[in-house]
Amino acid sequence: MDLTTIIHEIKNTIRGEPHTFSEIRSMIEEARLNETDIFQIISDHHRFLNESVVILLDRDSSTVEKQIHLDRLLQLFDMHSHAEEETLYRSLARHTDHEVKRAGLVGIDEHEIAHNLADELQGSGFLSQWTDDIDAKAQVFATLLSNHMLEEEGMVFPLAKKALLPGELLVLASDYLDLCEFELDGEARQIAPTFLTWPLDT
Repeated sequence: MDLTTIIHEIKNTIRGEPHTFSEIRSMIEEARLNETDIFQIISDHHRFLNESVVILLDRDSSTVEKQIHLDRLLQLFDMHSHAEEETLYRSLARHTDHEVKRAGLVGIDEHEIAHNLADELQGSGFLSQWTDDIDAKAQVFATLLSNHMLEEEGMVFPLAKKALLPGELLVLASDYLDLCEFELDGEARQIAPTFLTWPLDT
């Protein structure tokens, strides 16, 4: 399945508005109460990321939509990537099996590349201006994330399920949720101007 098809399918199934941070915070608490499997939790978070990825990759999206969704995506990526690195990928990178260890190291390296691009976008002033250079970087960032998430769900998750013990996966899920909560609640965040928030006037 190619990226264009995936974008089309996601756009046809997402709500008119993306999940808010309050909703995501509530779903994190619900996942903890239900002891949800870490791979399901991360897949759900991929869904949240994809709600903004598809807007940035869609040529028909307006500038305001792109500004809103890039702001949202950068915050969600910060939450998700740090939590994933410190839990799943560090466990894989410490594994004795060469293939498993390599998957963990590759994932950490891919995150580092995405973080560098995210830092550039964060410092670009995209909330007050939207240039061709910002648009190009945003598309590269969104494409990188989309491909990375597909690789995780198709290759990394099945490998991790076989390599890691059930008890370890339970601990990783709890730690992942703790880190997500910290990223959402433990640090002050830049708030987008009121004219760049949902709902959009159309």
